[in-house]
Amino acid sequence: MYEIYSIANCPFCLKAKELLRETGKGFTEYAIDIQPSMGKSIMEKSSMNTVPIIYHKDELVGGYNDLKIHLNK
Repeated sequence: MYEIYSIANCPFCLKAKELLRETGKGFTEYAIDIQPSMGKSIMEKSSMNTVPIIYHKDELVGGYNDLKIHLNK
């Protein structure tokens, strides 16, 4: 199961979710623009300052481009 931390109207967040749907991978989305404290926490944990922030099995995948690479392994 993947976790996607995203914000509304983010084109790379939308692409990441679409890619996971196309490949049949399940995911849970967390809207960090609606939950700012969660956003701050996940950005500190991941050391990323852009979205989406994607995790798979508690391991940081990264952003959209990292997800594409991860899925092609």
